[in-house]
Amino acid sequence: MVRVLWNWYCQGWQGWQGRFRVMFKFPLDFNTLLQKAEQLPAEFLDRHISGDWGDLDDEDKQENEFSVRNGFRILSAYTTSAGDKIWIITEADRSATTFLLPEEY
Repeated sequence: MVRVLWNWYCQGWQGWQGRFRVMFKFPLDFNTLLQKAEQLPAEFLDRHISGDWGDLDDEDKQENEFSVRNGFRILSAYTTSAGDKIWIITEADRSATTFLLPEEY
């Protein structure tokens, strides 16, 4: 996996307020997948940070809301414009956010 260290500023979203350092991890073939879809990682990250959990069922969305309030791990699932599935997972301590394909979990 390629690792990129990024200082992230996020305001106004409960549970993620303030400045914190996040390690973003991308699968090696992730860029190829997004190039095929003509989309950028930021599109999915913006949705994840804003609380748009994507293709999760209602129960999993409620679990994410609970996790945001109580400091647990957060999962989002999205479908690219090319039809590929991707997941984004943020660790409970908010130290790392990982982009992955469902088959990599």
